[in-house]
Amino acid sequence: MKSQHRRLAVFFLVMFGISILVSGCNFAPSKTGFIPEYYDLKPILADKSAFIWVRDRVEWDQYKRFIVDPVIVYFGDDIEKAAISPRDLIDVTAYFRKSLIKEISKTARVVNKPGDDVLRLRIAIVGIIPTNPTNEIINPKGFYLPMDFREASIEVKVINSISSRMDAGYVEFKLKRPKDPFSIGHITRMEYLEPAIDDWTKRIWSMVGRLTER
Repeated sequence: MKSQHRRLAVFFLVMFGISILVSGCNFAPSKTGFIPEYYDLKPILADKSAFIWVRDRVEWDQYKRFIVDPVIVYFGDDIEKAAISPRDLIDVTAYFRKSLIKEISKTARVVNKPGDDVLRLRIAIVGIIPTNPTNEIINPKGFYLPMDFREASIEVKVINSISSRMDAGYVEFKLKRPKDPFSIGHITRMEYLEPAIDDWTKRIWSMVGRLTER
């Protein structure tokens, strides 16, 4: 038990330490319904752009393998406000899952079947406000602007793969944006969002890795 408490303490300190990399305003989690009741989420970054909840008395060090569920876009009650095409949703969620699997695979195994040593990661992208929903705006260099989000957040459920019990929840509001989008020379549809998604997956795995001592 003491080792678990020390592990959690180190996790919170490390996550707080990366707050110097985050800029922006203070946020508060708005309930979407993806994470049930938001439990008792606590801010872990100085600017309150990320929150976490961890269940007590979980033997985190038993988990050695991981399932990554298909990433979803969760609109909640705001589906009419999300002007984003089905094709874009497929592209974003597929890339997100691929990026997370790639990140996890650097230090752990990704599997498809539940087990006593398997954690399930379930991720939702929420609060999407597209910058360019129709993808029909021309930038000064003559290229079509690719898909981009003005706002978006992520919610992560960390789930026991056998019991389906949620043992941790993570919410983050930070969305990495290109500093100068018009400086990009070869624009693809995902060129703006790929760095943002890769940034998210690195911090998701950092969070899970700290819990499971990876």
